[in-house]
Amino acid sequence: MYETTIRQFEKLGYACLPTLVSSEEIDAMCLEMEAMVSGAPLGPQSSNDRDGNPVPFPTDFSYHDHNNAPLLIRISNQLRRSALMRIVYANPSLLLLVEALFGPKFVPFAESIIVKLPGTGAPIPFHQDGKQHYDIRYRGLNLGIYLQPSTTKNGCLWAIPRSHLRGLVDVSALRGEHGPLLPDSLPVEIDRGGVTVHDRSLIHGSLTNTSSDLRITVYFGFHKLSSVESIHDRETIRRRAQIVSLCIAERQKSKFRDETPYDYALRDFAPPPASESERNEVLGQGAIAI
Repeated sequence: MYETTIRQFEKLGYACLPTLVSSEEIDAMCLEMEAMVSGAPLGPQSSNDRDGNPVPFPTDFSYHDHNNAPLLIRISNQLRRSALMRIVYANPSLLLLVEALFGPKFVPFAESIIVKLPGTGAPIPFHQDGKQHYDIRYRGLNLGIYLQPSTTKNGCLWAIPRSHLRGLVDVSALRGEHGPLLPDSLPVEIDRGGVTVHDRSLIHGSLTNTSSDLRITVYFGFHKLSSVESIHDRETIRRRAQIVSLCIAERQKSKFRDETPYDYALRDFAPPPASESERNEVLGQGAIAI
């Protein structure tokens, strides 16, 4: 089903899949993100939104400085603030894609949302994700769902093909030599509802959104179980893996109850939380970083 994607991911370090997520789910996420962005804290030192309402988990919102004013760029840990995001997370097509790339025994890494506001959407300098454990071949993948078309004008992803095979690179030195757009990098343009997957060792980044269009990408990150077993303890891994089981269970209770749910290989090891306190603990579990 995903043979071409697997080949591209292995060879280039990234791949694109058009319209993997239904327009129904994309429409719902757009409405959810409209509320999430408008309800963001006023800035990194604030815990209230523009109407004075308290914001749950305000430190999940990250900002760049733009003309001495905070500019929203990232929202982390969206699964703990959004039932809809949990339902989308368990979309069988998405989890089957992760399985195709990493095998059935995969565990969550982290989740975040990149927000590129019209006209001022902040750039993300070229980088590799994390600076440790480059002796491990598979250091994780990021799966991005595009709620709007992503173009060079609105700050799309740029990537250097095959750079995921180069090990740890001093990317900051490359930026110092070449500027914000590195040699050999290519734009990764994709339509609304499309999905990208990229290796965390890939050199990638994005430029400023100079257009009048909003661009939002919802990211879900994953690891091979074998990549993290020697680095993180069993209980930490189990708690993170319970995220997958929790989201599958919630999707089965949603409007998608009649679809065939994804059959998670680690469900017995990491079943859905059995209580509200356990559920909160699972949703609050930190990233499994390598």
